[in-house]
Amino acid sequence: LKQCEKTISVDSNSNPEYSRGLVLALIGKRSEALDSFNKALQQDSNNYHVLVDQAKVSLKLQKDENALASYTRAIKLNPEEADLHVQKGTVLEALGQEDSAMECYLTAAELAPTNSQAYVQTGKLLIKEGKAQEAVTWFDMALHLKKDCADAQIGKGISLSELSEHLRAVQCFDQAIHLNPWSITAYELKARTLETMKHYQQAIEIWGRIIRIEPSVSAHYISKGTALRTFTSDYKQALKCFTKAVELDPTNHHPLLEKGKTLILLKEYRNAISCATKVFAISPENAEAFSIKGKQHIWGRASLFGFFF
Repeated sequence: LKQCEKTISVDSNSNPEYSRGLVLALIGKRSEALDSFNKALQQDSNNYHVLVDQAKVSLKLQKDENALASYTRAIKLNPEEADLHVQKGTVLEALGQEDSAMECYLTAAELAPTNSQAYVQTGKLLIKEGKAQEAVTWFDMALHLKKDCADAQIGKGISLSELSEHLRAVQCFDQAIHLNPWSITAYELKARTLETMKHYQQAIEIWGRIIRIEPSVSAHYISKGTALRTFTSDYKQALKCFTKAVELDPTNHHPLLEKGKTLILLKEYRNAISCATKVFAISPENAEAFSIKGKQHIWGRASLFGFFF
């Protein structure tokens, strides 16, 4: 740690607590890093760089209010820095202060008209406000500034999907995937949009591709299984997906529920009852949610149907 502190120090006059905090943050000791940044600010309360790094670490620790305070102080010291306004806006948005967040994004765009991230964040917030058409304009401006901005393509695709322009939305998601072939978000959005367009087989193929990228994520198998069961009535293949999801996440009741529903469709009632029993063992409150009465061992077929549907 001491050697790293020497390496990361900018010069002999640099704040040693700040250098220590930077090293601690790099090696994942964020709470200790935050302590060092606080000590650095006690020595120099107007150190802009410390405030910015303090805000970033606070966000990693999910201390949004602290991050907001640090960004606010940093902006007072350097009000012309557009990136700071964008970062402050994202914190405000996370805290539910969307009007204030929008002010930050617009300020950033005004300060730095070539800051593509300001346009992207504005577009994202407009989507949340139900202003999809306006959002498209902002994403287009971001793409004009930065043609390889995958986030802007995704945002534009979401906006177009909201406007029922599904084909154009898919084209945007394809562009995002071209820019970032590992973007699970872009693949998922494309699959959902294809389902809306009733291009079910293509959507299922996309879910399969997502699984190949992240084979250990239970939710992906649930998505593919649901598509197979809902759109193609391929219950056996759906069951394989849900079974794999259960294997990957055995303490989650959701894949068990989906597996149970599929077993009912396959008329494998005993196995479905077994799934239901495991659900109640993991999440007993489901008994109340589905108004199931009595002990598990006396469930009959009728109550099982009531449980799942």
